[in-house]
Amino acid sequence: MNERGQKTLFPVPARKEAESGDVQSEDEFGGLWTEVKLDIVEKYLNAYTTALKQKPHPDRPFRLLYIDAFAGSGWVVQDDPENLGAKRRIPGSADRAARVDDKPFDKLIFIEKKPRRCGELEDIRSRYRHQRDIEIYQDDANGFLKNLQEDWRNCRGVLFLDPYAVEVEWSTIKEIAGYCALDVWILFPIHAVVRMLNRDRMPEKHLRKRLTRFYGNKSWQCLYRKVIQSGIFGEEYTQEIVYREQGVDELIDVYRDNLRNLFGPRLLKQSKRLGSLSNPHLFELIFCAGSPSESAIATSFRIAAHLIDTIGNENQPARDRVPTTMDLL
Repeated sequence: MNERGQKTLFPVPARKEAESGDVQSEDEFGGLWTEVKLDIVEKYLNAYTTALKQKPHPDRPFRLLYIDAFAGSGWVVQDDPENLGAKRRIPGSADRAARVDDKPFDKLIFIEKKPRRCGELEDIRSRYRHQRDIEIYQDDANGFLKNLQEDWRNCRGVLFLDPYAVEVEWSTIKEIAGYCALDVWILFPIHAVVRMLNRDRMPEKHLRKRLTRFYGNKSWQCLYRKVIQSGIFGEEYTQEIVYREQGVDELIDVYRDNLRNLFGPRLLKQSKRLGSLSNPHLFELIFCAGSPSESAIATSFRIAAHLIDTIGNENQPARDRVPTTMDLL
């Protein structure tokens, strides 16, 4: 246990490869959309830290933090689109954050619940042990983030919330918004929420509780409509029918409305839909600025909006262009 009462893994036993040499399958989730997500976050980190390079005034210095709340193993295994049947391994968000070098983060915090994955993250800390201050915690992301002990008046940073499903509780989002210091990339799990929402009836009780924890209130219930159905022969018998209309935009809009109530003008209007050919609606990547300063919001928004609008859009030739410092000032 560390001074925060959180479980830390130091030292961590090195990962053991399977005898077959195969990478364990739990890291094999994703597709080309995963690269789009990671590229957006990586290029945001580089542009954001560069924009802040000259910002700390000698009289008012601040520490720069990066927090990866669902850090995973530090890498992702995918099908190789250029080699049918083969796999390829690409760096995950934690590795990419450690590589930021124009203005490196003063501290990087990687949170992961699974011991094996924490062991893999130790490989990243070992590689950068002389250049980066990296802390690894085997812990629940919600509990960790709600108990962060930092002087937020003297901190700026970026938080990446990259859950697979509805693990991020609204109480955590509320706590983060109150810090007024962390820019947040939130991966909204469309596929997971849709699976919890029946089309012809309200969800079961335990799912209703999970949805309320995720949305922060019962606002998700507005996704359902009620109609009165009479008997087919005009008899007095009537029945109330509850149903949810097809589509995913509305369930994202409800979440965004709740974010707007919490972050106010710090919520970016643009967001990024992520998916595959078979399911184009897997996730929505949403951005919120941390600092309430108008100039800080404007800088963060210019970077984030540019990356959302260009990366992953095949018809836009500027997709790989990272905003320069001159673009952002």
